[in-house]
Amino acid sequence: MAALFIVRSERIESLAMAKLFDKRLADCSIASSDDIAGIEDLIEYVQSGHNPLFIPLTLPRFATLKFVEFVHRYHLKINVVLFSAVTGVDPAPILNLFTDFIHPSIIDLDEILNAIDRPTRSTWLTMEDVEQSIRDILDTAGCFRASHQGRKLDATYSEYLLANASRDAQSSSFTGELIMGDKYVTTQAGVVGPNAKVDTINLQQVADTRVSLNDLADSLAILRTNLRDKAKSAEEDISLGAVASAEDAARKGDEAGVQLHLKRAGQWALDVAQKICIPVAVDAIKAALK
Repeated sequence: MAALFIVRSERIESLAMAKLFDKRLADCSIASSDDIAGIEDLIEYVQSGHNPLFIPLTLPRFATLKFVEFVHRYHLKINVVLFSAVTGVDPAPILNLFTDFIHPSIIDLDEILNAIDRPTRSTWLTMEDVEQSIRDILDTAGCFRASHQGRKLDATYSEYLLANASRDAQSSSFTGELIMGDKYVTTQAGVVGPNAKVDTINLQQVADTRVSLNDLADSLAILRTNLRDKAKSAEEDISLGAVASAEDAARKGDEAGVQLHLKRAGQWALDVAQKICIPVAVDAIKAALK
């Protein structure tokens, strides 16, 4: 596999020059961060055979953080190097999530080559540790603590969870496949064997793909908040109550209760979950409605 650098346009020339003068970088590819619309683009680059990926922190729709969460969630053997001029952040959460952290202002070929030659990732964080690391980065990184004309633009973890990773606002989630060795990884079907095909996941598959009931509860909490703002009829109030009950059951570890309540939540809850792009909730409700 060849390394891929995704960089701001002003850094492309310096990297291209480095490739010309050092044959060890000849197989590396360079792409502009302007061409990245979301996590799907990063997944497509991996599908094309790129590893490691050198990426900045500030890609649209939190794509960098969502991608590295994807790597840890599905235990993908991919090295992700944070190639970014990050300020104000404790390096510990960055080094927990990423295999390396390189400041791109000065092209240090030895540092880059060391990152390229590093053994492929074989250990991953728990989802609790991933969440905490992402929270720490969102809370401290200068690029997420911005202001404009006196208005604070600080990014929150809720905004991160709600960020639409699709390049098309009409799409509820990425539905393509990432083939890694003998595994197919899909955001809707989890991790399945090379001869298997799955359209949706049930709650047991959620657990198998390391999407815990706690993850589901967090997703349902976001959905519940949105449903509360949208409910206009008695039927929609019932759906809202069912989602709240499913969230409570998930936090208690009651898988059967989650499925029962999500079935009562019905199509309206599913439609809203799809519209605001909460894939974990979407998959769970779809499974319950089957």
